[in-house]
Amino acid sequence: MNRDTWLTQQVRLLEAAFHRVQAEQMAEIALANPALTVEAVGFHRYQGRPFGALLSPWFLNLILMPGEGEDWEQLPERSEQHWALPAGVYLFHVCRAAGIGTFQACSIMSPVERVEDQDSFRMVAEAALRAVCRPSGHSRRAVLTGRFDDEGR
Repeated sequence: MNRDTWLTQQVRLLEAAFHRVQAEQMAEIALANPALTVEAVGFHRYQGRPFGALLSPWFLNLILMPGEGEDWEQLPERSEQHWALPAGVYLFHVCRAAGIGTFQACSIMSPVERVEDQDSFRMVAEAALRAVCRPSGHSRRAVLTGRFDDEGR
């Protein structure tokens, strides 16, 4: 299987797993925004691992999945891992989901009840990915909130 096919397959498995969660566990939860659906955005390889944003009716997370041949099953669920991205070091939590196994998530936005539509949500995810994938002298808070002090931090 070529590298692009493998990456596409991993992203499809991620989306399918969270579509199941949406249908089976979150459909009746008030926290879920009915105007939104599960969507993987901007996935690419980062240090050989699938990395991108996952939109759902209840969150926007950055997602890092194990690379080909990597086994993360030994990582304790809910444990914390720090990953150095071009814009800085970010805290990810180890998660597990049926159909995809172990992955890591960094929360960007939750809840998402004020997001009006999927297109707007996708634009927020794309902006977040651009922000963390580009070297920056700004703090993580400034990058994520768009609020900078007089010195640009």
